[in-house]
Amino acid sequence: MSNSELYRTDRQCAQQLFLNKRINVKQYEAILKRIEREQNKVEKAEATHQRNSAVSFFLGKFMAPGKGYSIKPFGKDRSTSLLPNLEVEMDRSDLLTSLQDLRDAGLVHNNADQVNNSCQIRWFIGPKPSAE
Repeated sequence: MSNSELYRTDRQCAQQLFLNKRINVKQYEAILKRIEREQNKVEKAEATHQRNSAVSFFLGKFMAPGKGYSIKPFGKDRSTSLLPNLEVEMDRSDLLTSLQDLRDAGLVHNNADQVNNSCQIRWFIGPKPSAE
């Protein structure tokens, strides 16, 4: 059963409870709001997963191990920047959110702890090497 079918089923169930006078109007409205919030949460999670998958696929094709990449281009060289080369329509904040999610999953890492200026942050493919 898909999420949209569950959403429809929950709404129909709440409507039946209301029509059979098992719940009052305020309870019915509260249930509908809760169902709507849950549906929005599911849709947002699906969109995030789809975006992260697209970014992950792109990074696997585009990035070379050991080479740092910036989000936005600096100067005329765009070969080491991610945003202009991204194959999906995405803004900077969505790309950064996806990179942070992938970093939390251990697929990419950055040098943010080693630089003082956020313009110098570079992203690298693979897990962060352990300091020995």
